[in-house]
Amino acid sequence: MNKKKASFFKRLKQSVMILIPLLLSSFEKVDVIASAMDLRLYGIGKQRSYYSYKKPTRNDQWFRAIAWLQLLIFVLYLIFAVFLKPAGASRVWYPW
Repeated sequence: MNKKKASFFKRLKQSVMILIPLLLSSFEKVDVIASAMDLRLYGIGKQRSYYSYKKPTRNDQWFRAIAWLQLLIFVLYLIFAVFLKPAGASRVWYPW
């Protein structure tokens, strides 16, 4: 890139070889950011961005009930099988 060692066109060619990939990667990043803003409904409401709220459907309610039931079963198992176990009888294997 030195003026004394290379001609104008050679320096221009080297500059273009560096700048073109930089510009293309910048445009790609701008595209990703613009897509993210569109998905978050940027500029539609009063706030900067927000997610739209949907009421839970019947399937959502069933899933939530099953998840709570599984949590309850796990907690009961933990209480009865681990903490209230009879002396000398262990159902849980501890490697140490």
